[in-house]
Amino acid sequence: MNEIKAVIRQTGPDFEVKTIEELGKGDFCRAFLVNKKFVYRFARHEKARQSLRRENCLLPKMAGKFALEIPHPQFASLDGSAEKSFIAYPFLQNTALTPPEYLKLDEESRTRCAGQVARFLNELHSIDLEQAEKCRIPQINYREKYTDLLERIRETQFRVLEKADFEDAKNELEIYLESVDAVNFQPVLLHGDLSPDHVLFDKSSNHVTSIIDFGDMMIGDAAWDFLWIYEDYGTDFFARAIAEYVVKDKKKFIERIVRFSIFETIAWISECLTNGEQDLAEAVEHLRALKSIAVEINSFSDNPPAN
Repeated sequence: MNEIKAVIRQTGPDFEVKTIEELGKGDFCRAFLVNKKFVYRFARHEKARQSLRRENCLLPKMAGKFALEIPHPQFASLDGSAEKSFIAYPFLQNTALTPPEYLKLDEESRTRCAGQVARFLNELHSIDLEQAEKCRIPQINYREKYTDLLERIRETQFRVLEKADFEDAKNELEIYLESVDAVNFQPVLLHGDLSPDHVLFDKSSNHVTSIIDFGDMMIGDAAWDFLWIYEDYGTDFFARAIAEYVVKDKKKFIERIVRFSIFETIAWISECLTNGEQDLAEAVEHLRALKSIAVEINSFSDNPPAN
């Protein structure tokens, strides 16, 4: 912690570190709350530093473009060693809108919060890609990504899936890769990891206030940003959000979300087989459950929930 304090003091000659507490640690960054006022996110390796560079470049350019707050970097040190590289921005307070917190809300508040997230995505997906490209935001190559996954599951998946389940998973990937869907979409700027931990809301007013953690920004299919909404929040939040999201063909858009969910669950199983993770059985069961859930959410394009 003393080393972290020393690096932070270098932000400016008048910057005094009075208090510091660790907020959390992920695969990419460690986050600290300094003086109860600023969040400092330190890279854990070179790949993380490049991600922080992209945030530091693009987030200021997006200031004022959203109804909700987003982080606005004010300090940065990105040219030294990777582990001493950081960006810092004013602390965005409030509580994460976790699924349990969301389910405590009344009907009107649920609709409002889900709608606020959907409108944020409409705003984000309208950002000029020229700015994102100048900041070296990567573009996801779905065909390459899922061709690699298909090759991996052909080698391993029979060991944990019933033959019918394996064939279904393999066929989904093959159909997608043989179609134009992997490249036939309008690319947009994606948050990339819009999970409940990154959606902050005010308990006193039951309003979403901020979206945080843009470290996984990428350019890709807009449907990708609904993946974790669907996976983590469940169908109630998803239905309310998708009703507010503006897209030309909502039915096909929802089909793409379901497809991504299936593919990422297949990838989860593959990673469990490779790394020996303990949640393999959970991943396999989740893949089977997606069949029934997919039927339910596909109906939302024609029958959105009553507000």
